[in-house]
Amino acid sequence: PSIWTPLYELWGSVTRAQSAGTDLDSQQTRLVLSLAKFTRNLVADVPLNQKNAFPLEPQIRQLIYLLTAWTTDNNESTFATTRMLTQTLSNLVTGNQELLDQFWSVHMEIPEEQSVLIRLLGLSDLRTVLSVLVLVMNCVHASSERGHTLVTTSIGIRVCVSILDRLEGQEDETKVFELGYAVFSELFQFGYFPELYKRTSIDDEPVSPTQTVLLKLLDSFLNSVPTPFRDQDDHRNNLAGFLASAFLLQAEHAQQAIQQATGELSPSQNVATDVRGGGGTPTGAASCALDGRLPGVWVAFVLLSTCLSSILLAEHEDCSGVCTDPGGVTSSHVCHDTISTSRTRAGSGFIEELLESLRLLHNFLPRINFGKVRSSPEGREGVPDHAADAADFPYLKRDLVRLLGILCHNCRAIQDRVRLCGGIPVVLNLCAIDDRNPYLREYALFALRNLLHNNSENQAVVNTFQADKHVGPDVVVRDILGAK
Repeated sequence: PSIWTPLYELWGSVTRAQSAGTDLDSQQTRLVLSLAKFTRNLVADVPLNQKNAFPLEPQIRQLIYLLTAWTTDNNESTFATTRMLTQTLSNLVTGNQELLDQFWSVHMEIPEEQSVLIRLLGLSDLRTVLSVLVLVMNCVHASSERGHTLVTTSIGIRVCVSILDRLEGQEDETKVFELGYAVFSELFQFGYFPELYKRTSIDDEPVSPTQTVLLKLLDSFLNSVPTPFRDQDDHRNNLAGFLASAFLLQAEHAQQAIQQATGELSPSQNVATDVRGGGGTPTGAASCALDGRLPGVWVAFVLLSTCLSSILLAEHEDCSGVCTDPGGVTSSHVCHDTISTSRTRAGSGFIEELLESLRLLHNFLPRINFGKVRSSPEGREGVPDHAADAADFPYLKRDLVRLLGILCHNCRAIQDRVRLCGGIPVVLNLCAIDDRNPYLREYALFALRNLLHNNSENQAVVNTFQADKHVGPDVVVRDILGAK
């Protein structure tokens, strides 16, 4: 005789009892737990059994919904049952593409208040959270269509935000973080980061906490091995263009906040930063206190710059060996061109905005050198007696000048743009040790080397400062000039 008829009847009986408001006593709890365990093992990796058991999915889902009500969330007696029901759902569809499509379609269309995925992700029991993350991962793995549904439906975005909320504050080595990261790695590989980033924005906020977590995951993804987006140049170029636009938006917010706080004039009224340290940028009276959103903007700024650097380096690695003239100063890299030609809403170029951000940062955040105060060109002093923390915006100047150095490598057009907008003195001013920005000096010297390489006009600018002894690291700069 078939096992399915009595199994359907048993599931129907326990579901009706729970739906009627009857609290599960210990015996009934053991029954549901045993029934879920039996069904979970029965369908595991057996397509025929999965197909026969799939009609039970609504009943299993209903039991999970009832057991995850707020009145039972902290009831430890229900944790094991809820977890087993979640594992049963997972085994019911895993590896069966037809059932996965049906399951995912249902769960991405039901009303938000009825979504068991969102409820399960919000539970305090981490073992149950792991089970639902396995279920979500199995649904989106190797399926661009189901991944697209996840990032374009309202329920899907709520699921993504719920996962990101769980990841925030989790240690990188925990299973929850590993599985959550795996879900988003799949989505990033499909090219869905821009859609996710846009759909997790908050009105009137330059960057949301959820977007910051997304950027952290993307930064890790772009540095993974093997390099992502191999043989997917379109995905990589689309991502580069999107990140460049997001970078420019954060630069705009940051520059406005600093200018308002310090009374700094707008870029059109400013003169280039003077490496002499005396005739600095003109300033006016500070108009308001520092924008409280600025630390979040700077975190996003750092993450965006490191992501762009990773894309450029990966593209360079993929294209290595293509250029037959090692002394050439041209670049045919698509992502490089996409980033360098990006513009703000007002029409300002990417390179110019990057340099303006570095100039403002140099004035706004005076460097600290082994506990000794180093004044900025405007006489502001750093605070040497405390370690750099988030409020000090550590690594900002370092990562921005690193990005500049990569962009101007073997690219005469960008070398010239930097010179024409007065950017060489800005880079020269960064060729010094700064405790807030480890290895800033080294990255600045790397950028300076790339700016001067096979460019006599740029070399002449630096020679002018050298002759007047305006530059601190004279010996190093002379070495760079001597290595034409």
